[in-house]
Amino acid sequence: MPAKKKPPAPPAPGQPRHYDPSLGKLALAQLAPRLKTLQPEDLLSTRIDLDAAAFAALATYMRATAPALRARFQKQHDAGEFDIAHLDDLEELAFAVLYAHAEASAHRASDSGAKLPAALVERAIELEARMQALCEYHFRDDPEIAAELDRLRPGTSHRDLASDLNGYARIYDLRRDIVALDRKHYRETDLVDARAVAGVIFTTLSAGASSKARIAQDTLARAWTLLCRSYDEVRAVGLYVLRHNADKHRFFPSLFSAAKNHSPGRRKPKTVAVDHEEAATPE
Repeated sequence: MPAKKKPPAPPAPGQPRHYDPSLGKLALAQLAPRLKTLQPEDLLSTRIDLDAAAFAALATYMRATAPALRARFQKQHDAGEFDIAHLDDLEELAFAVLYAHAEASAHRASDSGAKLPAALVERAIELEARMQALCEYHFRDDPEIAAELDRLRPGTSHRDLASDLNGYARIYDLRRDIVALDRKHYRETDLVDARAVAGVIFTTLSAGASSKARIAQDTLARAWTLLCRSYDEVRAVGLYVLRHNADKHRFFPSLFSAAKNHSPGRRKPKTVAVDHEEAATPE
């Protein structure tokens, strides 16, 4: 009986084109028409390690464009199952995200922004701590909620705090029956209050941000959304053509997993500092 044929190993990645900000700036300019077509409600959150995710996309691009594997992508394209442009554009999209991320970070660093009232920050921290404790206790082993808890844990900024409040409010919505039974941390008004406080924080921060900072952040979200869309298409085909290879998920990882594996740490409750002089009511 002939030996069972082993599935072919994925080709080793070639030498990538080194990222340079000039290449990123050019890529972003070339993508401008596509960025404008995205609607605000379509934009994905940028609250992950975007640099790690973009470089993971570049590594996947190099593997997928090696001749042997690219031929298999081309076959899917010829069959009408895949648009090869998603693969061909992946490097440009990743370069654009790297450049847009650097630009947005630079604008945030130089933008003093709005100051939040100390009472508002303290109220937000109180709500988050209570809601986080409840959710972690009841849902840390819930397969539908655990990943969301992981996403909500990191972060240090006031914008992160507001996003977390919305995230915990969503979990409260999804698991109302369980949440309401908690006798230690549950407060009937917390769901509504969390969303209201988050809204005030976002409104205040947006009002204080410069127009350049807002534009840079919006551009980043648009570039990241386009990268995710194309990468997800490439990954789906990659996992299919390597479906018999045990390492398929290593060669075509989730960008969110790649970013999570490079995240700098996790935030425990109540670590957003309140400076009573700096956190004054905005003028």
